[in-house]
Amino acid sequence: GGGGGGGGGEEEENDEDGPALPARADIVGMEYVIELAGVCIAASSGELLLVAPDPDAALNGGAGGIGIGADCVPECVGVVASGLRAMCWNPDGELLMLATGAGTIICMTKDFFVLSEAPVGGGGIGGGDAGGIAANLSWRGDGQFVASLVGELGHGNGDGGGGEGAGGGPTLQVWGREDLELHSTGETTSLPLVSGVSSGASYSSSASLLASPPLAWQPRGALIAAAVVPAPDNGSGGGEVVLFERNGLRRGSFKLPAAGASRTATQLAWSLDSALLAVVV
Repeated sequence: GGGGGGGGGEEEENDEDGPALPARADIVGMEYVIELAGVCIAASSGELLLVAPDPDAALNGGAGGIGIGADCVPECVGVVASGLRAMCWNPDGELLMLATGAGTIICMTKDFFVLSEAPVGGGGIGGGDAGGIAANLSWRGDGQFVASLVGELGHGNGDGGGGEGAGGGPTLQVWGREDLELHSTGETTSLPLVSGVSSGASYSSSASLLASPPLAWQPRGALIAAAVVPAPDNGSGGGEVVLFERNGLRRGSFKLPAAGASRTATQLAWSLDSALLAVVV
């Protein structure tokens, strides 16, 4: 429990609270949230942390006078038992979206109250192995819709080959704000949507747990970009970036140079005017 701040001078320094994280944990998301004047951090082990100035100090210092510093104490504001795989704040700072290790997404308020939760699509998700999920989330620029790309990490050989069995590639889905009503599901293609996540014979995983499938929604809202990568034994050349519309229909794609620095795209990012797409390889 974090020190409620109202107590006066009799409070002893209680070092029994313990650390915000019980042990070393990998970070799957970190964002500065203007509304909270602090940094929100999601750990793969399931902890959701807020690192922010003392509200009383902020009052004394005046608006904008307090920043993240040594006086900021990490507070654990929630824990998801199955672990966290991705975190993304709404552009207006009012809502938080989380992808869990159990194959669900959760929508929360900025006060960390749960509004809704929904299961996501993807090969073999929901089958108990929370450690086998990789995910990414991206909001549309106006904050009315959020895209998810969630899939099961491969375990070497998958028994079945299709997109629905274990080891299938992640599915692109678009959800409504707050209620998480499913708006659309990405059109399937001959090459599964995956980067660093196993998808069967044609695409393979070089990934660890934290390899998020690259996903980026264009700020103006017209296109959603997701990256794919061929397996080493696939002679199709470099990776590919596929563009989708909000309704899930495939709008186009382009291939990455096969002779480039890497065949694997690890991150996608649009320019603020939506004119340029950066691909990190």
